[in-house]
Amino acid sequence: VAPAAAPSTARHLAAHCLRSAPLPCAVRAAMTPQTELLSMAEIAEATERYEDMADFMKQRVELGGALTKVERDMFSSAFKNSMGSYRNAARIAKSIAMSSTEQEHADLATDYKAKMEASLREICENALGLLERNLIPNCGGDPEAKVFYLKMQGDYYRYLAENLEGEARADKAEKAKRAYSDGFGDAQASMSPVHPTYLGLVLNFTVFLHEVIKDTESAVSMATSTLNGDLSGLDSMSEDARNESLVSLNLLKENLSLWAAGTRIGFAPCCVDRPCLHGGSASPRVTAGAQAAGCSSRVRMCVCVVEVCRPAMRGGGPCTAASPPDARRPLARAHSRLPFAIAPGPP
Repeated sequence: VAPAAAPSTARHLAAHCLRSAPLPCAVRAAMTPQTELLSMAEIAEATERYEDMADFMKQRVELGGALTKVERDMFSSAFKNSMGSYRNAARIAKSIAMSSTEQEHADLATDYKAKMEASLREICENALGLLERNLIPNCGGDPEAKVFYLKMQGDYYRYLAENLEGEARADKAEKAKRAYSDGFGDAQASMSPVHPTYLGLVLNFTVFLHEVIKDTESAVSMATSTLNGDLSGLDSMSEDARNESLVSLNLLKENLSLWAAGTRIGFAPCCVDRPCLHGGSASPRVTAGAQAAGCSSRVRMCVCVVEVCRPAMRGGGPCTAASPPDARRPLARAHSRLPFAIAPGPP
C-alpha cells in the first residue's frame, strides 16, 4: 500500500490521473518526482512528442542532483529531436528561397525560414541554459558526464552559428570551439579513445571544424589521428557500446574520404609484419587474408597520413625526404578500409 500523500501532492497526483495517465494513481503516489518526470519523458518520447519530452527533462534537471546515464541520454535525445525538425525545416526553406525563380515565393520561404530559426534558437538557448547553469558546474568527479555535457554545449552553439552571419556567427562559433576543445582535452585525459562519448565528441568536433569555421585541414588531422589510434579496446566493450563506437568510427571514415581531397592527407594499407606504410600508425586489429603490394602476409587496413608527390601522381608514389617542398601536393586515395565491419543503423 502506498503511503499517504500530503494534501497538495495528492491533489497534484489526482489532476495527473484525470489526464489518462498510463500508471495507476497508487503507483504514481509512491514515485519520486525524478522518477515521475523520467516516466513522463519516456511516454512523450514513445508518442514522438519531443518538445513535451524536453520540458519533462528540463524539469528533471531543475530538481537538482546528478543525472544518471539513462537520464543524460534522455536529456540529449529530447532536445536533439525537438530541435531537429526546426533545423531541417530551416535548411529546406533556405534552399527553396535560393532556388525560387519567383521573388514573392522566395520571400515567403525566407519568412518561413526565419520563423523556424526562431523556434530553433529558443530550443538551443534552453538547452544551453540548463547545461551552463545546472549540468556542467555540478557534474562533480564524473569525467564521462562532463565530456558528454561539453559536447552538447559545443553542438548547440554550432546549431546557433549555422544560422547566423558576421560577428554573431563568429561569437557562437568561438563558444562552440571552446566547448569542444575543453571536452576533447578532458576526454583525452580520462577516457578510452574508443569510448562512445569520446568518439561522438571527435565526430561532431570535426564536423564543426569543416562546416562552420572551414578549417578542413584540422578536421582531417583530428579524424585521421583518431582512426590511426589504438582501437584494441573495442574487443572488450559491451555489444551496445561497441556498435555505438563503430557508428562514429565509420562516419569519421566517410567524412575523411569526402574532406581529404585538396589536403595533405592520403590513404594506404599497412602490413602486419612491419610498421604502417609511409609513416602512418596502424590499429593492432588485423584483417586476415588481405593482400597489398609489398606485404608478405596479412594486412592491417588502416588510414595513414600520406603525402603523394605531384610528379608521381600517375604512379601514386609517396613523398620522400628528398622530394622538393613544392612537390608535396596530395593525391588523396580512399582505397583503405577500417579493420572491422560497418555497424548497423544510423547514429
